Parts: sequence; structure tokens; C-alpha cells
Amino acid sequence: MKPGTCTQLFFLDEAVALAAGHRPCWTCRRDHWYAFRRAWGEPPTCDFVDSVLHRDRLEGGDKLKWYPRAERRQARRQREFATLPDGTFVQFQCSAWVVKGDWILRYDPSGYDRRVAKPTGIAEVLTPK
Repeated sequence: MKPGTCTQLFFLDEAVALAAGHRPCWTCRRDHWYAFRRAWGEPPTCDFVDSVLHRDRLEGGDKLKWYPRAERRQARRQREFATLPDGTFVQFQCSAWVVKGDWILRYDPSGYDRRVAKPTGIAEVLTPK
């Protein structure tokens, strides 16, 4: 992957991409990129968004440049289930689940394979803030 060129990454859906710390593609999903960008308040550049997402998806990411992969850990945080918007990934019952309305759906690389009512209490959030 050359700097300044497109990175060919493909995800099951946008919620999976966001949980992995990626933004909508400026080239092929431009309307989604502009909506995502507007949600930041003052519209930032792609490079700025990428740097913030990279920092927020790694534990201690604000102090990291490029740690060896073995030393990187996914940043997680605790939030009330009731406050989580749709598309947020959480750790629940040893699996990754996505919030969808009053439900959470269990993620599988081939799709979502189970649905349960959104629990109450504290969630372990996987999606970067």
C-alpha cells in the first residue's frame, strides 16, 4: 500500500469497518464520508480523521507511533448499554455484538447469526470513540 493511495479494504458492513477503526472511503462512498466528516463538527481532513481513528483504536494510542504489532492492544471502554448508538460493537458472552435498536446482533465473519434483547448495565465497547 503506497501512502496517499487507496487502501483496498472490504468489510461486511460499515459498522464492522468503524469498529476496526476505519472511516467511509472518500473514493467509493463519498456521500457517507461527507456525512461522517460533518459529524465531527468542523470538517477535518482525511489524514486528520485517520490519525485520530488510529490513536483511538489502540490502548495508549495517543503516545504510540508505530509499536510492533505484538505490543498493540485494542482500546476498550465501559459504557451503559442504554447510551450506545446503533452500529456500536461490544464484547458480550465472549463474542463481538453490534447494537441495533433494542437488540444486539452477534457478529460472525459471514454475517450476523444471533439476536438478543439489548442487555442493561455496563457494556465493554469495542468501537473507537
